[in-house]
Amino acid sequence: MKGNGEGRPVMPERNIADQLYLLVLKLESTCSIVIGKRGQLYFQAGMYVYVGSAKRNIESRIARHLQQDKKKRWHLDYFRPHAEVLQVFTLPLHNGECALKEFIQQQCIGRAVGNKFGASDCRCDSHLLKIPGKISDTPEKLKEKWLACQGKKLESSAGS
Repeated sequence: MKGNGEGRPVMPERNIADQLYLLVLKLESTCSIVIGKRGQLYFQAGMYVYVGSAKRNIESRIARHLQQDKKKRWHLDYFRPHAEVLQVFTLPLHNGECALKEFIQQQCIGRAVGNKFGASDCRCDSHLLKIPGKISDTPEKLKEKWLACQGKKLESSAGS
């Protein structure tokens, strides 16, 4: 992903079907952060991936997440002032953000952190993953893998 000349990530080109997004974030130092009603949570320094969705106007949602000064509405809003966004990916909805979280967790050998972080409305343990490093795939390659993975799941459930 290209920067905007100021070191900030810019919105990737996306297909109209893209309703899921990934933010790759870097937390420089280990810290405790109060995450809304979740209370104080401990985060180790390192790389994180946040998985989200926006059924309408994904650009606005991502642009909001890139801003530092804003009213705190989502769990990520509390985390963002402490972490730098390094990469942004958008992907087609298919089986939703919970399936994407599982996919990224497997692809990046990530572990869920922040009990129910970003996942108050689903059964996931968290939509924030701690990963060993940046996502090495290009947006196109990651999208290709995601679509292939979803295609296999759709085929296997149709054959059942």
